[in-house]
Order: sequence, then structure tokens, then C-alpha cells
Amino acid sequence: MSEEWILVAKHETLDDKAKKEFNRWVDVAEDLALLAENNVRLEDDEYGVRIYVSTLINNYFQGQCAL
Repeated sequence: MSEEWILVAKHETLDDKAKKEFNRWVDVAEDLALLAENNVRLEDDEYGVRIYVSTLINNYFQGQCAL
């Protein structure tokens, strides 16, 4: 997998909405037969919560590659 990550969401806190969105991206990765732990990442720090996906998932949704 590429070392590049695409920011797909930002939240102020790790609330239910952020968790739900993260879990949605985990489901997307699994639907694409990808390991979620290698293709979806959540960062939580003093600046808020950010959800990233791998370039593989992003490219699929952009129509740039087929799995």
C-alpha cells in the first residue's frame, strides 16, 4: 500500500458522529476486500479528529482504478 493518505473527514471530538463515519469507512474497505487496518486511519489529538483513507480507496471512488 502507498504511504499516502487522503483526508476524508474532520471532527472536533471523537463523538458518536465521528465514530459512525470511521466505521462507515471501515465497512467500505471491507466491502472492497481490503484490510481496514491498512486502509483506514483515525487520528485523535488536541486539534480534533481526522479520518484518512488509503489512496487505493480514494482512487476507487474517483474511478481511477479497479480492484
